[in-house]
Amino acid sequence: MTKLQDLAIQLKKFQDMLDTNANVDWTEHDPADEFKELSKRLGAIIPTDGDNTIAQLGNYISDTDVAKAYRNLVAQSEIDGDVQADEIVLIWKPFAMEGWTVDDLLDRL
Repeated sequence: MTKLQDLAIQLKKFQDMLDTNANVDWTEHDPADEFKELSKRLGAIIPTDGDNTIAQLGNYISDTDVAKAYRNLVAQSEIDGDVQADEIVLIWKPFAMEGWTVDDLLDRL
């Protein structure tokens, strides 16, 4: 199952929870806690900018832990972004020969 398919399933479950809550008689109960929990769950499944950046990075590198590779690139960039990116991460062959620096790779994200 792809990440997008998993996200679609989670969002459908969330929609079902909202539909259920919309049809409840709240006259004897304050719905604040239920809606706070739904908000918390939604926040956990919506992709962040960081998630998108890491997904994009996966198109350029073959490291198995892309999130860790991203952290390594950012750390190296703070020290010296002119280091060749393929010394920090395993870049896919089509891009490896282009001589990208760490800063070049991060700029593409």
